[in-house]
Amino acid sequence: PGGGHAPSSSGAPYGEPQRPAPTSQPTTGSSPYESSPYGTSPYGSSPEGAYYRPGYESSSTVHSLSFVENLGSSWSALGYVIGGIGTAIAAINWGKAILVDFPAMMNDMEAFAQSQSGFLGSTPGQMALSMISMLVALVALIWMILELTDRRGPWLWMLPFVICCCCGFHGPVILIYMWKGRS
Repeated sequence: PGGGHAPSSSGAPYGEPQRPAPTSQPTTGSSPYESSPYGTSPYGSSPEGAYYRPGYESSSTVHSLSFVENLGSSWSALGYVIGGIGTAIAAINWGKAILVDFPAMMNDMEAFAQSQSGFLGSTPGQMALSMISMLVALVALIWMILELTDRRGPWLWMLPFVICCCCGFHGPVILIYMWKGRS
C-alpha cells in the first residue's frame, strides 16, 4: 500500500551502510598495542607513544658532537689533564713571580729589568715554560669551546675562563667547571 518499501530483514533501511554489532571482546589486532612487541597499554586505550616503553632511556649525558661521545670518559680525562697541567704551570709562574721576581724588583729595578730583557724571559727554562703555558692555554680554550658545544652548556663559563686565562689561571677554571659546571 502506498508504494513504500518495507524495511529489509538486515536492519539497514534504504541501502545505508551497515555497522557491525558491538561485541564484548575486541577483535585481535584492533588495538595498536596488541600487535606491538611491547604488549598492551597499561592505561587502556591511550594513544601510541603516550606511555613509557623500555629501551627509550636516554643517557645522563647528552652529546652534540659525535667524536666527543665516541671518546667517552677519555674526554673527561683530557679535561682533567689539561686543568692539572694548567694549574701546575700557574703555580710555578706565580710562585716564581711572588718569591723571586717581586723581591728582585723591589731591591734593584734596573737589574730586574735587565734580567727580564729578552724574549719571554732570560733563561731557556723560562722561555720553555712560557711557550708550554701558551700552548696549554690554547688547548684549554679549544677543549672548553668543544665541551660547552658538546654538552650544550652555558656559555657564561667562557667569561671567567677568558678573564682567568689572561692571568694564567686557565687550569683552575677548567677544574672548577669539571667539578661544578657539568652537574
